[in-house]
Amino acid sequence: MAALVLLHSTGALLRTPACHYAPFRPASATMADIAAPSLVGSHYTLQLDIGVERGTWMPPSWGRSGARATPKLRVVFEEEGKLRITETGAYDARIVKWEGTGGWEYDAGRETVQFWLSHSGVAQDDVVLGQGKLWFSAPAWGNQLSRRGNLTIRQSKLGWLPFLPTLPGVQGSFMVGTFRTEMVSEDAPPLGM
Repeated sequence: MAALVLLHSTGALLRTPACHYAPFRPASATMADIAAPSLVGSHYTLQLDIGVERGTWMPPSWGRSGARATPKLRVVFEEEGKLRITETGAYDARIVKWEGTGGWEYDAGRETVQFWLSHSGVAQDDVVLGQGKLWFSAPAWGNQLSRRGNLTIRQSKLGWLPFLPTLPGVQGSFMVGTFRTEMVSEDAPPLGM
């Protein structure tokens, strides 16, 4: 067994036993099947909160006023990784226009669900996002999503450092807000009631 030898500030040598770590063993296919969430058929209300977040690489002028875009929508997780919007908030059409269906996938190693929805743009004062996709990420266990998650966009430029070169096909992920989730039944009352 090897030992780690350290020199103490007094000049004395200290010996510590070496650390041994168990080898990494990937989970078997049956364990992955057990751990995979059964989100198919689950209905959720998502309350988005889009605006400046600490540590974001969005341009400094983005959201400087402190404005927040807060659309609300209801989605259902479908088979084959499809995500469908079933309802949007009554006044959200002036903030964002959603386009078609989205997609979702589960990362078993991180116990995280990532999903996305396409939009034709988000605008609330100086919080403006061009047409693209909003990416959602939240921990998940079984058919249960965490109550909170992060919202990001993916771009080929480096946010407020557009003068730095980026490689073709390489995209960065930029945090643009957070979201809250609430599991609801298929026959839940309309949003806002």
